Amino acid sequence: MKRSDIIIVIVVAVLIGTALFTSQSNTSSVTFNKAIENPGVEYVISGKLFTELPVEYDPETNPGLTTFYMEDKEGVIKQVFLHKAMPQGFMQSESINLRETSFHQNDETIHAKEIQLKCPSKYNEQNHIVSE
Repeated sequence: MKRSDIIIVIVVAVLIGTALFTSQSNTSSVTFNKAIENPGVEYVISGKLFTELPVEYDPETNPGLTTFYMEDKEGVIKQVFLHKAMPQGFMQSESINLRETSFHQNDETIHAKEIQLKCPSKYNEQNHIVSE
């Protein structure tokens, strides 16, 4: 084989590998019920903090556990055990994405290892001052 043929084969192999990795790492955002129906599949569960029930975080007792209730897009509320410290800005977040989740059927709770928060924008209409 010529040197140019070898380079082309390597480039094609890298592109195929990148495409496979990207397609496997993409997870779709779902509701609690969809995630519960497919326990072996990893999803991103999207929702918002349910503020009518307490958020529990005690760094002295267990700094790696935050417990809260989350409401998904269908209005289903579940207790979530986040196996991390409570993130900064958690109480002010507009939305929550849970990652690396598992569902425990015995107590109907969600356990998550990763979380992504969407905090309110300081550039929304409520924060603009209109001068006349």
